This record gives sequence, structure tokens and C-alpha cells, in this order.
Amino acid sequence: MPSRRLLFGRPASSRSPTRKESASKSDTTITTKLVPADRRGSITMDHLLHFAKRKSYSERSVSVGKENNKLSKGATVEIDIKSPPLIFYGTTEFSTGALLSGELHLIVTDPDVKLQKYTMQLLAKVTTKKPVTKDCRNCATKTNEIFTWEFVKEPTDYNKEKHTLPFSYLLKGHLTATTHNKLGSIEYILEATAQTSTGETIKDTRMLDVKRALQPGSERSSPRIFPPTNLKTEVTFPPVVHPIGEFNVAFRLTGITWNTESAHFRWHLRRLTWRIEEVSKIISPACHKHAAKVGGEGKGVQHNDVRTIGDKDIVEGWKTDWTDGGTTELEFTSAIKPTSSPTCDMESPTGFKVTHRLSMELVVGEEVAPAKRPNSWSATGTARVLRTQHALVVTERSGMGISWDEEQPPMYEDVPKSPPGYIKMDECNDIEDPLRRLDLGGRLDLGESREYNVNLPSIAGGRPGSVRFDSPGEGPSGSRPTSSGERPSGMRSASPRDGPST
Repeated sequence: MPSRRLLFGRPASSRSPTRKESASKSDTTITTKLVPADRRGSITMDHLLHFAKRKSYSERSVSVGKENNKLSKGATVEIDIKSPPLIFYGTTEFSTGALLSGELHLIVTDPDVKLQKYTMQLLAKVTTKKPVTKDCRNCATKTNEIFTWEFVKEPTDYNKEKHTLPFSYLLKGHLTATTHNKLGSIEYILEATAQTSTGETIKDTRMLDVKRALQPGSERSSPRIFPPTNLKTEVTFPPVVHPIGEFNVAFRLTGITWNTESAHFRWHLRRLTWRIEEVSKIISPACHKHAAKVGGEGKGVQHNDVRTIGDKDIVEGWKTDWTDGGTTELEFTSAIKPTSSPTCDMESPTGFKVTHRLSMELVVGEEVAPAKRPNSWSATGTARVLRTQHALVVTERSGMGISWDEEQPPMYEDVPKSPPGYIKMDECNDIEDPLRRLDLGGRLDLGESREYNVNLPSIAGGRPGSVRFDSPGEGPSGSRPTSSGERPSGMRSASPRDGPST
């Protein structure tokens, strides 16, 4: 057949066909044998028929996402936290916890939605970044359920509006604060789930930032001795420090001088280096499938990590007194580097623990002076390196330091007696007016018609005014009553330009 010869003949060009071209030609030949020419489709129709097979994975993912959005169009769930920041005040033994409260909103956009299930869970998620098996999700993450709210226990219809349900829970004070560390993390999650009668699942998730704050107290003093020498150090620093901010440290070195019959000796401080170190420890448990790697169920692998989150070298600034055994004193400012992402002190029953320490390194050199020339000091070539470590507590700032139980409204038994009630109008006549017993050198009764004039300073700060008293007896200061048109010496009658009379 001519067509058959054209297919298998050598092309007009001199180059030989490649392997890919040969394969495509052989495929075309086989297709020609199996499918008659009159029934073969055009290139355009073949492209349309097999277009779905050439879709990329990203296109299929986008389409699936659109379908899910379309399914979730009927209703949405939103968690709204109303409570203040969740802070545990005090240690795990004495903290009263933190109060969590908020509202759960169900926003229905369809005319009617029927829910088969409507719940919300408070979860604690513990993740280790060095699991027993690297690719095992069960070895890396453990999730525990703390509390569950069941808002719907039977199928319930919801109309087209926003439905709000309040919720609250008291987080116990012994729980561990939210932690993110190089070795692992502890997170608290609120997860709301609504399942419709059509099988659709609607979810919303909120991360809770739970903190712990320890109340500050008096300064701590940590002494250290260094036998066989007489050197002794004393470091004073705050009981708690914070991830952001500076704190003062007072250093004192004693026992730096001693004498013999032929010479005087002393230790001279050359350099002081301080470091704030973060010590982390975690136990990575194994899941049921990989328990044999660690020796059985309930066992794990411990990992430790120590990193420096603040340091500095000091070569000057101290004061030295060489009398009475000698004393060297220094005060400096220490701080944690904010860029180091520090973690506050914590300890979890799962074996996750974070602590901090203040490490100090001192370099002292020995000097000697002859007894006959006590001011001629020279170095002996002997030096010592003194290292000390002091436990440092890193915690969040407490702010006002008011726990939830101190903010709650008073109970009925704590409310004092009510204030006295108001006096009724008909009872006012039984009360004596204090103005009727005014004492200006004598006892006056304002109910009579006797008249007295007394010079008083003007209320408005102007010229002196006058006041008139009516009494059946004598006036103030022994003044006699006045008749009409007659006034006593030293007194004058009220005048309109003097202002109103009192």
C-alpha cells in the first residue's frame, strides 16, 4: 500500500530520525492499523477529549477548594474571645487559674440549615521537634482534650440569621503556659465543629496564648566560696526577670589579700564575663507502633539543649579596697536579647522543662609585694578562673497582678448593709434647723422681731456688709436694741449699694 510505504520510508532529509521520533512514528503506524482512517478524530477533537487528563495538580486543587467553599456557603462558624489575656498568677501550686470566656457565632446564610452536631473542644497539643521516628506524626504530636462543649444534642434547625452562644471555662492553675522552644512546643487550641444534615462539616480554630506571671519579691543573694583560697563571691539580683527589659546585678568579691612574714599577696580582678543561659529538656515519647525502639510502652528519648540568650565582657568599672582582707565591688546591668526568642521558665508533666541560669566567669591574677616595700607590686604569673552559676527565674510581667477571683463581683454575703434612706418631706418639720441656733457671742432665736446690726465682710469681696438679727433679748457683744431712726455707735444700717443683706 502506498500509504504504508510513506510511513515506513526514510524521510527526504539526510539526517536519521531520533529515538523519540521513531517511537512516535511507530505509534502512529499502530494507530493507523487499529483505527480506520474514516473513523479517526481530528487533532482538535482529540485535544478536547483528553484535556481533563492534562490538568495539573494545582488546577485540581483549586477546583476542590472551590467546591468546599461552595459547600460551606450555607453557614459559617466564628469564635470570638471576650476575656482578658489568660495569665496564671503565681506558681502551679498556688495559682487559681485564668477565666476564659467568649461567644460562638453561627452565621447562617441559607434560608434554613439543620445541624446534627454542634460542639467545641479545648485541646492541649504537645509537639516534640525530635521525635523517636522522624516521619511518624503520632510520635511527634500528642493531643489531649481538656474540655468539650455540646451545644446541640439532637438535630436542630437554624434560620437565616446570626446565632450567638456564650461559653466560659476556668483554666486550672496547674496547667503549663504556652511554650515554643527549639526542642518542642505546647499549644492550647479552641476548635468549633458544626455538622449539617447533608454531611457538611464547618470548622473554626483559635489559638490561645496562655502565660504565667510570678510576683516580684525581695532581692536574692547567692554566695559562693572557692577553696583552697579565701576567695568568696556574693551576687545579688532580682528574684524574677522578664524576657524584655534590663535588671541590675551587684557583685562582691572578698578575701583577695593575705600576708606572710616576707611578702604581701593579693588577687587582682582582670575580667568578668556574664552569660544568661537557657537550659531545655524534653522527653520524646514513642507511639504504640514504634515503642520497641525505646524499650517498651511509656518510655522515650531525652534531649537536652543549652543556649546563650545574653552575654557581655566587663574589663573595668569595679572598685577595690585592699584593707581588711580586701574587697572588690561591681554593679552592672544585665538583659536578655529580645532577638533570641527566649522562653519563660516552665515544667510540664510530659517531661518538657525550661530553666535559666546566670553564669559568671572571673579571671583573677596573683600579685606580690615584699614586706619591706609594700607598694612595689608585681605579677607572679599565677592566675585563676572562677566560675559561678546562679538560678535565674524568667517570667512574664504581671502588670496589675490581679487574678480573676479578685476581679469577680462580690457575693451576697459580702455585700454590706445598705446606706440610710432619704428623709421624707413630712419629717423635715421635726428636725431642728441648725441656723436657728447660730452662736455669735450669744444665744439667738431667729423667730422674734428684735433687730441688731453687725459689721461682716462682704461675700463678694467688696465693701463690708451688714446682717440683721431678731432676738427677744440683747444683741451680740452687749449692744442695746435700737429704735427707729437710731443706731448704736460703730454700727450702720444696711445700704442697697453694699450688696444684699444676709
